Amino acid sequence: MPVIEPKTYDIPILRGLPANPLEHETDYPNLQMRALFVNTKVQGIQEIDGDEEPLKLHFRPGGGTDFRPGFEWIDRESDSEPACVIYFTDGACWQFPEDPGYPVLWALTSSRYKSNFTNRFGEAIIIND
Repeated sequence: MPVIEPKTYDIPILRGLPANPLEHETDYPNLQMRALFVNTKVQGIQEIDGDEEPLKLHFRPGGGTDFRPGFEWIDRESDSEPACVIYFTDGACWQFPEDPGYPVLWALTSSRYKSNFTNRFGEAIIIND
C-alpha cells in the first residue's frame, strides 16, 4: 500500500481593521472556527483560534468521499447555525446532503473533476491546480 503524505494548506485570514484602534479587540468577539476532516465519516476535528495567522490545516488525504457526514455533524453537534461553511474537496463525490440553508463555498482543490462537479447548493471555485 502506498504511503500517503500529509498535505498542508496555508490559508491567510483577512480581516478589515476598524478605524478606531480601540475597537479592534471587539471587532470579531465571537469568531470560532473548526476544521472537520471528512471522507466517508468525520475522521478528525481541529479547533482553530481566530487570531492564528496564517491558518494551517494538517490532514492526511485519501479514502473516498461522501459530503453528507460533515453536514450531519454540524447539524448534530453545533449549538447554532454556522455563518458559512467552506468545503475543501477535489470534487470527486456525488453524495450531497440537502441544502443546509446557510452559505456554502465548495473550494475545489483541482480542476480534474470540475466538469463533473455539480454543486446542488452554494458556490464553487477552483483554488489551485
